[in-house]
Amino acid sequence: MKRQDRINTAMLRTWRADYGVTLLRFAVPLMAVVALVWLGYQFWRLVWGSVPISSSSPVGAVDLILRYDEVHRWFSGRPVYSELVTAVYPPASFVLLWPFLGWLAISPARWLWAIISVASLIWLIYLLIQESGAETPLERAFVALLPLAIYPTGAAIGNGQLIVLLLPLLVAALVLLRRQRGGWREDLLVAALMLITLVKPSQTVPFFWIVLFVPRSWRPVALVSLGYLVLTFFALSFQDASPITLLREWLGRVSGLAMNGGYADLHSLLRTLGLENWSLPASLLMLAVLGVWIYRHRQNDIWLLLGVTALVARSWTYHRWYDDLLILLPMIALFRVAKLAPVDWDRLVAGALFALTLLVMLAPGGLYLLPPPWNMLYVGGQIIVWIIGLIFLLNLTRRERNAQMAQYTTFSWSREMTRQIRNKLLAGGLGLAVLAVVGAMVWQGVRFRGGETVSAMHSPHIATDSDPGQYNSYPPTSGPHYVEELDAGFYETNNYQYAAGYLVHNLEHGYIIFWYNCTILDDADCTELKTQIRSAMDEENNFKVIAYPLDSIDAPVVMTSWERLQKMETFDTAQARAFYNTNLNNAPEPGAP
Repeated sequence: MKRQDRINTAMLRTWRADYGVTLLRFAVPLMAVVALVWLGYQFWRLVWGSVPISSSSPVGAVDLILRYDEVHRWFSGRPVYSELVTAVYPPASFVLLWPFLGWLAISPARWLWAIISVASLIWLIYLLIQESGAETPLERAFVALLPLAIYPTGAAIGNGQLIVLLLPLLVAALVLLRRQRGGWREDLLVAALMLITLVKPSQTVPFFWIVLFVPRSWRPVALVSLGYLVLTFFALSFQDASPITLLREWLGRVSGLAMNGGYADLHSLLRTLGLENWSLPASLLMLAVLGVWIYRHRQNDIWLLLGVTALVARSWTYHRWYDDLLILLPMIALFRVAKLAPVDWDRLVAGALFALTLLVMLAPGGLYLLPPPWNMLYVGGQIIVWIIGLIFLLNLTRRERNAQMAQYTTFSWSREMTRQIRNKLLAGGLGLAVLAVVGAMVWQGVRFRGGETVSAMHSPHIATDSDPGQYNSYPPTSGPHYVEELDAGFYETNNYQYAAGYLVHNLEHGYIIFWYNCTILDDADCTELKTQIRSAMDEENNFKVIAYPLDSIDAPVVMTSWERLQKMETFDTAQARAFYNTNLNNAPEPGAP
């Protein structure tokens, strides 16, 4: 070791010894306070929060209520995929959800979900403390607070999402694989845990490469596959439609949601680039590349595999901010490297990346806290940190594999030069890809969204059919509204005294509304306008879009979303499409139907 390297190593060790404990002593109470406030609010939303406390706060247990309705409809034989735009879970998921939602009224079901969420968090904390390498009581307290103080945990609990329940099952199953004992009892346990995690395949399917390749046995994957088929056919027996029809309807719902709801994922990037039709091939390609990578590195540390897989799982398909809880796994992988790596420089870099990741993950997060465009700049910063963390874990895994697989003590000059050139080309290409992804994500948030910005009004719920009062724009883009909303679709007539009371609630859910006025057009122009609007809506499969007549506007058509308004003197299909794509779900309750 060179003298300068020895000096640098000594300085790093001294700095860690002098300041590491001090930083933990500062971080632990801060994270405890954040966790107490954030989780307290989110558990209130889950159990009691039927009405938002502010215009920017989503309805409590919104996703749990949707799953509750879907499960009850499914097992009563009523159509689900053909009637509910939010029904994006496969048939087997309804069987797995029934024990939690199928036999209770919604109020006790919310309480049961809260109790199970607490138990899942306790189990997750236990697993993380055991696996993290934390040694001192202060380090163990810090690790215990990690899942409690980051925003996706609370977001998932408040919405009634599944990731909090699934993550400890996933970690327990994959850690068991590390033992590689291969007994039937252990294989059955792993298969049972992994089968339950398939209640939400978009989060857990990428991890099945680890189940397939790490244990050197086909039994866990075979057992999970067989179990999932049994659950699927059992679920299908409760519906009158044929399996092919149900599958087609489900895939239609999934593709519509993937193209119109997520953020910071592959589908959002492709939508931004106008490459929506490549979403499925791109996702499958990313999944296949991950499978090849895991096979090549199946002998590596399980937590390096978990960290990389979790980052891919977060980005390979539609996800929202509560799914960011997957980032907890690469955080633990980085913490382990910072604690256990034999190379001091690796420890330093891992510690720095861990700290940056924690900083951008602390509750309440910036996506909904910060106003545009700062919230998208915050998201862009998150993506940069995640990608750098991915690159670091990939490089560390590669080096570990090379050390394991080393067969030669010397290399020829030409082979070494070839390797260096190849690595530089790969690094350069990866760097360009990172810049392209981050740039596209940031551009999606800060680019011109069409029309004009309208400041948000106080937006409480008011009694149905009461006068909402004066809005600050016409048509409205926020403000007082009824508890009910209207269904997506094209409306030929105005059947309500105060239609805005319903439609503002739709805007709060992330809808786009075409307000059209045929009284200022002749019959031919009116017919043409309606045809153009219908065609634009059909392009989006009528997903979260409404056309409604309003004779008092001063333009033939006005498009609105939450806090945005776009007037058109003549209908412009490209402009309408751009307004829809850039403003859909930019609202306080994007997860609501």
